[in-house]
Amino acid sequence: MQIRVKGTIIQLLRYRIEYVVGGTPITDYAKDKQEADALVQVYGGTATKLDTTKDEWIDGIDVAPNNTPYDTAMEIVRMGEQGYKQHLEELRQSDPDVLRGQITDLQLALADLYETTMTGR
Repeated sequence: MQIRVKGTIIQLLRYRIEYVVGGTPITDYAKDKQEADALVQVYGGTATKLDTTKDEWIDGIDVAPNNTPYDTAMEIVRMGEQGYKQHLEELRQSDPDVLRGQITDLQLALADLYETTMTGR
């Protein structure tokens, strides 16, 4: 999987471009056909569509603004799709609003239990 981070957005690179500059072979990557064609027009060479079917999940993820967005993106790559989804769920569950809602649910359940115990119903 080839990616880049533009600002805080992960972009999946779907094309490989191979060309030669001054006798040195260069491999570059592009996010879409339009970008790949532009690179081929400037440098010559060839563009090849990569099989990114299993990697599409990562395209467009907005990493939290920080000093190292690429490092954050690489951590997401290392987690994989399922690991990242699990991480998001853990973050969602630790969200203060979600936790407040869970506390409220528990308080209501305890109140019901107390009423049932005290009234015998």
